[in-house]
Amino acid sequence: MDVTSKEYEKNYNGRMSSYKNDYIDNTENSFLAIELENYSNYYNALIKIADYFKNKTTKDLRINSTTTVVISDLKEVNESVFNEIFKIEKTKILLNKVSTDIGFEDYMIRGQIPGKIEIDFKKLNNYITSAKRIIDFINEKKSGIQKSDAPEKQIIKKETETNIISENKEGAVDIGDDDYTKSTIEKYLQNIVDYIIPQEHKVLVDALYFYFTKNEFPKLEKKIMFKRVNKKKVGWALKEVYMNLKTDKLSEEYLQFAKDNINLFENVKSNPENYMDSNLYSYFTTNPDK
Repeated sequence: MDVTSKEYEKNYNGRMSSYKNDYIDNTENSFLAIELENYSNYYNALIKIADYFKNKTTKDLRINSTTTVVISDLKEVNESVFNEIFKIEKTKILLNKVSTDIGFEDYMIRGQIPGKIEIDFKKLNNYITSAKRIIDFINEKKSGIQKSDAPEKQIIKKETETNIISENKEGAVDIGDDDYTKSTIEKYLQNIVDYIIPQEHKVLVDALYFYFTKNEFPKLEKKIMFKRVNKKKVGWALKEVYMNLKTDKLSEEYLQFAKDNINLFENVKSNPENYMDSNLYSYFTTNPDK
């Protein structure tokens, strides 16, 4: 994985050509979709670290279960960058020497001292900047392909068969025929379709489409109802939609829409002072398959 935008742009044509040569049906568009997912995950992992540590005193910061969760995503997606940003001491085991009943000496674990963490914030910020530029480059490439391949787009007006309330006085919902946006939403919601009836799924897809094309959420008359399912599974799917259609970090308004309009999240605690330090944010950023 290239870590600077210059490296990425320099190597782009060669990597893309190699991908297309691997299989006859591979296209530049499918290559970009994979690249966007990989670099979005990388960028999200960096942002997660920056947001967590920005208000922490790092003078004597030590490894614990929380910091392990925060930094583990980056180690998984790019271990070399992880090793450049972090220096982590090994946990020290404290032992007591004891004598046994038969005269032998042994050791008993008395406790442990978690290893210190050192963070290179300059490198962290540099990698965040580069990742953002790479994602922008990928999106520009995607946009160029769509403009050259797509026919003239038409605006489709759909009567309100769902529970979406539009600003349109005639009761119609204006939905642009943006195949990429809609197909991306449906692709990343595919893993949760078994936990929601088709009518409710359509409401969710239409609401997300409205948001990603108009940059605001529609008003819903009632909550979107899921069957019994792990909240992390739904939150993760919604996060994947967001990260593949936006280049910025997961937004507070996106989480708030889920809390206000999806039954699974209505009683989940949020944190107005720091939305990333909340159970709600955790449900969206924790991979349910790990």
